Formats: sequence, C-alpha cells, structure tokens
Amino acid sequence: EEISDEDNIFSTESVNIDNDNQILVVEGYDDIKVRMSKCCVPVPGDDIIGFVTINKGISIHRSDCLNVNIDNSKGERIVDVSWGIDSHSGSIVWLEIEAIDRPYLLRDATIAISDNGGNILVAKSVTNSKRIVSLLFQVELSDNIQLESIISDSNKIENVFEVKRIYPGMGV
Repeated sequence: EEISDEDNIFSTESVNIDNDNQILVVEGYDDIKVRMSKCCVPVPGDDIIGFVTINKGISIHRSDCLNVNIDNSKGERIVDVSWGIDSHSGSIVWLEIEAIDRPYLLRDATIAISDNGGNILVAKSVTNSKRIVSLLFQVELSDNIQLESIISDSNKIENVFEVKRIYPGMGV
C-alpha cells in the first residue's frame, strides 16, 4: 500500500529532535513521525532499522526483531536509522534472572543492577517447587553498554544460571 496524503506521518511528536539533542537519525527524512516499536523495545546502542508503516510514520526495530520481515518486494519500506549524538535518554527494558534459590539472592541481583546505574522500576520473584527462582525486573537504562554490564555482573552471582533480556509479549 502507498502512503496517502491523508495519512499524517509528519508530526512534531517525532523522536527526531533538534540537532543539539538528537536521539535518532533517519536517513533521508528531516521531519517525520518516528516511534519505538513495542515488540523488541530497542535501546540506544542496539543495532536498529526503520520500517515505513502505512500510517504511523517510521517504526524503529532492533535489526534482529522477528516482526520485521525483510521482503525484497518491500525493500523501499526499510530505511537506515542510527542513534544520534544524545541517545542516552533512559530506555526501559525487562530482565530475567534464573537461579537456584538461596538467601540474599534478590539482594545480590538488585546490587548488580543498581551498581551499574540501572534504575529498578518493577521487581517480581517467583520460586517453583524445585527451588528454581525467576527474578523479573523492569529497569531504566541509558544504553545497551549499561545493559551488557548488568547482564555480565548478574551472571557472576552465585547460583545464577541464566540472565537474559526479555521482550513484551513473552509472558511478562
């Protein structure tokens, strides 16, 4: 489908901000409505692509997002995007830490997150009958380097066997 004149893809509510405070750079467009996708929730530093939607402007996805099917017949709908100069704006991600339960595990996990500058917005702990605990955290971060540090430090916690970023729609 083509974008019609009635589709309001141009807007001042764009993620593109003035040059002094630019979060995203969309190649070939100066003032177009841009939104972060909710399926893969890209954070600054992630490898990203833009997908021209029918009536919502450009949707920003992680390049490995399964919801963006690259189809050669739709090649013109994929646009190059990159993180701008000031992309450290506070992104929200979900993390899951799986471990064998033990005293102070929750404390150690929150320390691994907060010592790396992550701001915990939501925390949830569920332990099954085999004493395997799943710690879920919604964390505000500045970029993917901070995310990688949190994951690395969390993997070093005693009894932890898996740490991963999870995405909306995956049972959160």
